[in-house]
Amino acid sequence: MTKTGLLMPGFGGAIATTVSGVIDLIKQGHVKKYGMISEKQIDDRTLGQIAGAPEIEELEVGGWDAVDATIGDAMKLHGVLEEWQYNLVSPNLKRLRPWPVRCPDLEKKSPWGSCIAQICNDIETFRKERGVDSIVLVNCISTMPKPTPNPAYESISSLQVACQQDDPCITPSMQYAIAAALTGSAYANFTPNPVEVPSIVKLAQQHNTPFAGHDGKTGQTLLKTGIAPMFNIRNLRVRQWISYNHLGNRDGAALAEPNANQTKITSKANCLTQILGYEDVGHKVTIDYVPHPDGELGDRKQAIDHIRFKGFGDTPMSLLLHFDCQDSSLAGGIVVDLARFMTVSLARKESGLQPQYGLFFKSPQVPNGEPDHDLFNQAAYFEAWVCQDANQ
Repeated sequence: MTKTGLLMPGFGGAIATTVSGVIDLIKQGHVKKYGMISEKQIDDRTLGQIAGAPEIEELEVGGWDAVDATIGDAMKLHGVLEEWQYNLVSPNLKRLRPWPVRCPDLEKKSPWGSCIAQICNDIETFRKERGVDSIVLVNCISTMPKPTPNPAYESISSLQVACQQDDPCITPSMQYAIAAALTGSAYANFTPNPVEVPSIVKLAQQHNTPFAGHDGKTGQTLLKTGIAPMFNIRNLRVRQWISYNHLGNRDGAALAEPNANQTKITSKANCLTQILGYEDVGHKVTIDYVPHPDGELGDRKQAIDHIRFKGFGDTPMSLLLHFDCQDSSLAGGIVVDLARFMTVSLARKESGLQPQYGLFFKSPQVPNGEPDHDLFNQAAYFEAWVCQDANQ
């Protein structure tokens, strides 16, 4: 049996622990395979089977985190899995710890600096010890402020010099992306943290590794990119779209930092104009960190959209949506899908930015032109990619 390694920076976070726990529960037969496009049935096969993706049972998990806690303790802290689910998670997974985030002093100078050398070493050690054939990194660390432009982002040589000098312009998200390229691993950026700069994309192409990103489309933006096409199809003129979010988990705490908050808002706000085809929409996105009393809501996020529009006869109307969602559960299915399908990208020797994965992201990164944010167009494009070998 071939195996794929799913490595997640932010391994102790709500998303990664949910992914790890649910994969374990699926392997034991305790939960259904819902919430994953790879398990969507087409005739007598799933999309994952049509693409030739590894089964969920063939995934091995691991990753890094700055917090030294067992995966079991982290699961309890985040409270995404229900108590009965947590009790059924295997003891071996609960005892597992993330690898520490570190930049050791190396006796021999590494061509890419000590931080990236350590990540590469962790990847190769995991590959050998777990006996995996392919590795996919899915970046799940917290949102960070957007870095300022830097020459290191333009050429591979400048990028390498910056890495050797431990230049802070090489953010943690970028370090994992560089290490993925250097080890021949696929990389998906589930965060809004900018990674897909020209020099890193060139490095991925040089090492024949596929990249996808960024910012997982889990809740409100998933809803928005599904509903906005309806207004466009019916030629209902949207005048105002107000989006409000509040959440009290670790992701929310990270977004309480103003610059990180702006990074996220920018990612959430860039889809509407492209779908509707006009710019005169009063579009505002707000994200607030609201700690829940006694953690009673756990990982739940409240997303409210108020849409004002005009129809036939210039008639004003409005639509009010309230999405009470379990953010890490919605994210978890996408992470598993990315691990499985990007293994196919590795097998197909696809490299650089992969536009077919735009379906999974708020800010799809494409090699040329502007991305299509329409959920239905994205789904059709992705399914065509899945079936391309089957149709040959």
